[in-house]
Amino acid sequence: MLYKLWLGVFMGLITGVIGKIINFTIDSMFSKSQILLTGHNMLFMPILGGVLLGLYRKYSNPNNPSEFNVAVVREELLCIQSYIMKPIYLLANIIVLGITLISGWSVGKQGPTVYLGAALGSFFAYRKERDNEEIKILIAGGVAGILASVFMAPLFAIAFVIEVILHKKAIKDWSPIIIASLSATLVAGGANWNMSFGYWTIYKDILDKVSTKVVFEPLVCIYMSLIMGFLSALYTISLRIMKKYCIKINKPIIVAVFAGIFISAVGYIYPQIFNSNTCIIPYIISENLEFNLLIGLFIAKFIVTVISLSAGGVGGVFVPGLYIGAAVGKVFGIIMILLNITHMPAEIYAIMGMFAFFAGFSSSPLSATFLAIEITSEPRLLIPMLFISLTSGAVYRLFCDYSMYGYSLSVDDSLSINL
Repeated sequence: MLYKLWLGVFMGLITGVIGKIINFTIDSMFSKSQILLTGHNMLFMPILGGVLLGLYRKYSNPNNPSEFNVAVVREELLCIQSYIMKPIYLLANIIVLGITLISGWSVGKQGPTVYLGAALGSFFAYRKERDNEEIKILIAGGVAGILASVFMAPLFAIAFVIEVILHKKAIKDWSPIIIASLSATLVAGGANWNMSFGYWTIYKDILDKVSTKVVFEPLVCIYMSLIMGFLSALYTISLRIMKKYCIKINKPIIVAVFAGIFISAVGYIYPQIFNSNTCIIPYIISENLEFNLLIGLFIAKFIVTVISLSAGGVGGVFVPGLYIGAAVGKVFGIIMILLNITHMPAEIYAIMGMFAFFAGFSSSPLSATFLAIEITSEPRLLIPMLFISLTSGAVYRLFCDYSMYGYSLSVDDSLSINL
């Protein structure tokens, strides 16, 4: 028992430090991409990225898992003692992730971050002979620790491991996972960890201005759940169909180049889609954007994300999903206000929309609710967020049998959906 607790502490310390470094590195990539994606480069960079990504897909090692995400982690836990996530594959995919981000393709960093945490746990798990329980603890503890250190949200990290990574599979002792999450949060944040992940505090600042108006409106929440559940299902289905189509063509360079051309064209009209960093989402939430622009951003981001992840981009769907959810939530809030159905500001619906959309495609209502509470520090969101998350997930399951993270690499159609 004590040994397993020490495994949790060990993974928390390792992932806390690594998570801080990786977070800084990837944010630097985003900053670099924003400098490059200006002027004529806005048209050139996505196409150049398409060429490089196409070449990588064509000539990469066939033994390297073609995705860099939650599905690979789930497969490793399913095929325990198999050691799928090897360091050489991790290094190659980090380089390709950098190309994808700098090129302006619409992907998120959290899927690769989960992969990184699991790969660290997997590396230590297979250094010596261990039983299946210890391997699960190290891999799941790596995921919990890396998520907690990146998001500064330990409850979210624990819930995500339970709902998504282990998919509610039994594990004898959860205490090492909890300890890994908490210790990683402390290591990454230091003495003042609430302020260590700067852009999450923006959401708290937004809510501080309107927090007195946060109330639970069941009817309005049902309307939002129906919309978010359907759109999140469409998100998964669209990505699945597009991936199938791109695989069927079997011309990775041509597919990636045409994807780059399309992304350039859409980005020329809506340059805001190039910023997949979490910093852009508060802009959508707080700024007084025109109604037509919000709808355009939602449609453009939705299509470009599906194309980016289907045509060879390496990354995840989590942050683009938050972006889409925020835009749809803001539009929904504006409509509800115009119809005089609600008294809450549109900003609150934008924030709830982010996590309702995530709750839908991930089928993880507790993870979505905990993340919403932890990053906003607004406990009054608990009841409406839990209600919306559960209902959105239920609507999603009317259209999809599995969450976006439920598609294994080993299925016949070779589909693996990213975070």
